[in-house]
Amino acid sequence: QELDLLNPKVLIPHAIYLNKERPDPQSLSELEILAKSGTSVIHCPLVFARAGQALHSFRRYQAAGINLAMGSDTFPPDMIRVMETGLLAGNLAEGRQDAHQAADMFRAATLGGAKALGRDDLGRLAAGAKADMVIIDLSDYRLGPIEDPIRTLVMMGNGRYVRDVIVDGRTIVKDGQIPGLDVAGMRQQAQAYFEKMRAAYPQRDYQGRSEKTLFPPSFRLNMETR
Repeated sequence: QELDLLNPKVLIPHAIYLNKERPDPQSLSELEILAKSGTSVIHCPLVFARAGQALHSFRRYQAAGINLAMGSDTFPPDMIRVMETGLLAGNLAEGRQDAHQAADMFRAATLGGAKALGRDDLGRLAAGAKADMVIIDLSDYRLGPIEDPIRTLVMMGNGRYVRDVIVDGRTIVKDGQIPGLDVAGMRQQAQAYFEKMRAAYPQRDYQGRSEKTLFPPSFRLNMETR
C-alpha cells in the first residue's frame, strides 16, 4: 500500500496470511485494504491443503469485498478438484457445513478469474462474450445421481469428465483428446524433466536434506532374500 502497488491490475496468489483484524479503530484491516484497492486474490486451496493449511476463510474474504479467483499451483492442474478442495477447506476452516456453497467456488473459477483479468467478455455465456465453453459428461455412473449439476460437478467430478473444450469458438479438446498433440511424447518429456528437477532438489533445500529424505517412497520394499 505504501508503495502504491495495489490496484485492480494486481493479482495476489494464495494470500492466506493476511491480517483480518484492524490494528486500531482508525486503520483498515489488510482484507479491507485489498478490497478498497480492487486487488484480486487467486485462491489455491489444493496446494495448501496438502500442507495442512487453508484460507481462513473464503467467506471472510468474499464478505470483505475482495474479488476471488481460483488457481492450482500444483499438479494436477485440475480446476474441478480445486473447486472441491476449496469448498471442503472453506467449510473446515469455518467449522460449518453451510459456510460455503459449490456455486461460490464455481463463480470464483469463472467470473472471478475474468474479473481479475479485467475481461467482462470471459467467464460467462452471454451476448458479446467469447464463445468459451466446457462440455462435461455427467452421465457416468461413478458420479452418482445428479441432484444439481453444479454441486454434482464440484463435489463428485474431476477433469477426467471433461469431454469437449471450445475456446473463442474453436474446438480445442474433442472427446477428451487434443487433436494433433503427442500426449505420450509430452508425458515422457515431463517425466524426464521431473527426474532432473528431483535430483537437483537437495541443492535448493535449506535444510540440506537428501533426495531420498525429500521424496520417500510410500512403502519401502524389503528386498532381503531368505
